[in-house]
Amino acid sequence: MPNKERCKRQREGKLHTAASNVPKLSCFGFTKITHQSVQVTNTNNESANTSLSNVLHKNNREHDVESVSGIPTSTEVITCTTPVNNDSGININDDDSLLVGNVNESSSDEEDSLSVSNDPDWPETNNDSFFVTPAISVPSETILESESFLDTLAPESDPTSTHPSTTPSPGCQSPCCTQSRIYQPTFDELKKTSVRQTSPDGKHRQCPMSIFSKYSWATYCLTQGSIACFFCKTASEKGLITFTNYKNNAFCAATFANWKRWQEKLEKHHNSNFHREAIEKISCLNNAKMNVGAQLNDKYKGNQELHRYLFLKQLSSLKYLVRQGLALRGHERIDSNLIQLLKTRAEDVPELNNWIENRQYLSPIIINELLEMMGNTALRSILEDIRNNSGFFGLIADESRDISNKEQLTCILRWVSLSDLMTHEDFIGMYLVEKPDAETIAASLKDILLRCSLNLNDCFWQAYDGAATMSGHLSGVAARLQNENPVAFRIHCSNHRLDLALKGCANESKIIGDTLSFVQDLAVFIRHSPLRMSTYENIASESLEDNEHVESLHLLCPTRWTVRTKAILAVLNSYQALYDTLLSISRTASTREIRDKSAGLAIRKMTKFATFFGLHFAVHIFSVSEQLSITMQTKGILAQTVMEGVQALKDNLQQQRDGYDVFFEQISEKAAVLSMVKEPTIPRPHKVPRRLHDGDAEQHHFESEKSMFRAQYFEAIDACLSELNRDSMRNHMNHFDKLKTLSSMLQTESHLNLTIL
Repeated sequence: MPNKERCKRQREGKLHTAASNVPKLSCFGFTKITHQSVQVTNTNNESANTSLSNVLHKNNREHDVESVSGIPTSTEVITCTTPVNNDSGININDDDSLLVGNVNESSSDEEDSLSVSNDPDWPETNNDSFFVTPAISVPSETILESESFLDTLAPESDPTSTHPSTTPSPGCQSPCCTQSRIYQPTFDELKKTSVRQTSPDGKHRQCPMSIFSKYSWATYCLTQGSIACFFCKTASEKGLITFTNYKNNAFCAATFANWKRWQEKLEKHHNSNFHREAIEKISCLNNAKMNVGAQLNDKYKGNQELHRYLFLKQLSSLKYLVRQGLALRGHERIDSNLIQLLKTRAEDVPELNNWIENRQYLSPIIINELLEMMGNTALRSILEDIRNNSGFFGLIADESRDISNKEQLTCILRWVSLSDLMTHEDFIGMYLVEKPDAETIAASLKDILLRCSLNLNDCFWQAYDGAATMSGHLSGVAARLQNENPVAFRIHCSNHRLDLALKGCANESKIIGDTLSFVQDLAVFIRHSPLRMSTYENIASESLEDNEHVESLHLLCPTRWTVRTKAILAVLNSYQALYDTLLSISRTASTREIRDKSAGLAIRKMTKFATFFGLHFAVHIFSVSEQLSITMQTKGILAQTVMEGVQALKDNLQQQRDGYDVFFEQISEKAAVLSMVKEPTIPRPHKVPRRLHDGDAEQHHFESEKSMFRAQYFEAIDACLSELNRDSMRNHMNHFDKLKTLSSMLQTESHLNLTIL
């Protein structure tokens, strides 16, 4: 039928089709099926089954009308898998074949033809391929970024398809062309095979490596040394491109090698409609083999994988905050550390923004449940290691009162791995106890071991502090557990024992006790007021160089074992600055109480030689003992190391006792440098009242200042040595000596057996 007559019939309404009523389809709404027939319906709703190929051949032969664009001349029929209204003229049989409706059939056979409506909404097609341009297109960037889409770029060949194949050219047998995937070479391959170009100025250019990192669609041919667009090349080989001059495109023929202007050319091709059409059609071609169920299943799996991926990101963020001891929630939901951390990570994972907005798995109840699961997982791993690698353990426990005035029991398991003989200390948890008595704590410890699937008979020792509740020899916690398991002998914590020895030294020695009290009072007085602290910093900074900083004053803590030396050294290093600060405060303070306090510390304390001597003497004792305390806090410490450390501390104190004369001379020289420190003097002797004096013995008087400080010096060292040699410490050392002797005997017996053999 001539075009003029065809147009006339269309205007008269004699030729019409349901194409204008067909809803626009998404490019992902197609699937390929193979059928031999298509049902054609005329305007009188009379249906007839005829072969699709016969209809096409008849129309092409008897009438000089173009074939229906886009319908392949094979047995493959492109079927819309989305629900379609029956009134639109497209029906679907039970066997899923496409029913093309409202095709005009004239009264005579000569005028039989398939007409296409001139509706502008109907997609454009050509004779080479069948493709319905989607109304809802997917951006090429989205397709390129989809890893699942890139994994489907090598579809299985259909033996019934008439499309041109994607087989490589006969001259290229490299992996770049033999595989139906994007090929991006290594640096060495690119250097060897790239087409080299020489510019007029003598510079050599070749394919830059940055192309493949910037454009994921670029594929490289090792034989030709050029690049191509994978999607455009594949679409042109399959005949899916509607542009007439696509064969002259260098990105389709894999001949692009213009390295001078590659940025301009590749960016232009990347943003071209030609490139976008190729991507969309390749996407439709790969999705055409999937039915609706498969597509929905893939969509569901994709969402599931995305949610699992985002959930793992949330778990890792939660793990980081818990590991660092940071709070999770804030006054407002958006201000919480967890939400802010997820927003920060959303800069690299944009999908987290939707995850935060949807509030999935971010409620306090779920977060607490996740924390509990993470804690239980870590605890199970620890307990499994103990059961599999050791089987025996030691129990360390201590109870303390938290800020909410509740008693909490801390439990730690110490064990040795039999595979590598490494010592492990694992924190099990903190447990609330109703009453801090021995019966309740012992029952709690047995319940903890039961919940951890550990047997009390596998506990070979237990370590607590020296409190009667924990270490009482009749009804303490250790005694109660030892009644059920005699092997679990009690050990007094070595660090607690050392701290008690130092406290005993401070209580029995007047010079050490006065020194610690002075350091605490001075630190509290200066740090209590920001104005006094600022005055101290300004005065101290005047005597310092530019790269030095003012040393802060530290408070003494009764529950910390290693802060005494640091607090005393802070006073000694800033002795002159502190004295000037106190004098300044005594002159400028607004209240009399503060003036008197600062003057008393400056004049009655800091100017005395006894104070200066006591500060140096306290550092002399506490510095060595705190080094031992730090060593004993390591989790891999052995009993033999503790014994050797305690013995070394005793030897050091004894050497200090013998070296008093040298120590006194050194302190006297340092005191002479400071103008405010006065010379040592003997206090005025006090006569004992006659009613208190019994006998004829004369009252003792020191002959010199050196002899007076020698008595105080020896008193403090002897008190510390006495505490270290007490029965409790010696008894524990005896246990270790027996174990050491038994170990030596076993080693000797084993050596003799090996010698006999």
